[in-house]
Amino acid sequence: MKNEIGNTYGRLTVIEFAGTKSTNRGKSRLAMWKCACECGATTVVNGHDLRRGNTTSCGCFKRDR
Repeated sequence: MKNEIGNTYGRLTVIEFAGTKSTNRGKSRLAMWKCACECGATTVVNGHDLRRGNTTSCGCFKRDR
């Protein structure tokens, strides 16, 4: 698992590790990260979505558009 703390993805900055989440009926695990958004909110996102650019905000970007 790569340490993501301090990295920024879109409007999100990773602030701490939030544990893991089971997927595929327990055969895989995803690292979850707590992120601070530029709007001031916090959200928990899996690392795969952060690195691929699938999640770039807490949802505020969609509301702003």
